[in-house]
Amino acid sequence: MLSLPFFDQAVPGTSAPAVEITIGGGGESGGFGGLAEAAASLLGVGGGAPAWADHLVALRLHQGLAPLVDGAELLIAQTGDAPSAVLGDSCVIRMGVPGALQDFFSGQVTAIEQRADGLRRYGLGNAAYTLARGRLNQTVTNMRVQEVIAFAADTLGVSLQTRVAGSDGSLPRYVLDDSRSLWDHMTRLADLRGLGLWVDGAGELQLADQLEQGDPVRSFTYGEDVLEMHLWERSPHSGAVTLFGGGRVDDGFTLRTQGAPNRGQGGDGTPQR
Repeated sequence: MLSLPFFDQAVPGTSAPAVEITIGGGGESGGFGGLAEAAASLLGVGGGAPAWADHLVALRLHQGLAPLVDGAELLIAQTGDAPSAVLGDSCVIRMGVPGALQDFFSGQVTAIEQRADGLRRYGLGNAAYTLARGRLNQTVTNMRVQEVIAFAADTLGVSLQTRVAGSDGSLPRYVLDDSRSLWDHMTRLADLRGLGLWVDGAGELQLADQLEQGDPVRSFTYGEDVLEMHLWERSPHSGAVTLFGGGRVDDGFTLRTQGAPNRGQGGDGTPQR
């Protein structure tokens, strides 16, 4: 029995992973790449409805916790019956072993490139991409970190799923200024509270305790499931943190000699910020 990495399922013998791609409401599943079907189409052999997976030459996925902005890239063989999409079309990528596919990426088409080698490249983005392009000028007061993150996401129509244990104090004031993107602001806020922020395979924005305990769902073996691994330690970015309302003097460049009256403190130790 061969246990495929990252999938909790054993299959007899060898098995090629399967991929299912749906863009704009249409799509079919096939073998990873579907190179045989694509080659047959190039030779004018075979028939049937076009499927994204059957014209897939390459698939790249980039996913992780904020501040990483998720993205996906498809290279599609442009045969006569190849499917097509337009900017803004919704997309879902599901992968796994045949009969047990999982959602890996959900979003929309953000870029289309017709290449000279007969391939068409589709760039895909999800909620992180949307928030990374969004900017806002808004001051919020007396809101908790997760409430500010939810407010920022809601301005672009993105809902937030929160799994945060306990309750922290409210921020006296936070300025969502357009000198940085909403995704950057949300990452900064999540770091202040020690939370993980990411977009899951179904396209849902998630906020949760990074040290949240739960039942183990998979064990990985170095040299079998994991081929390369790096472990490192770092000193904390901040210890005791003091937050106060912003402001500037008339020339717009000189820092105030005293902090504003709205002040909040949290944490302990060094470095102090």
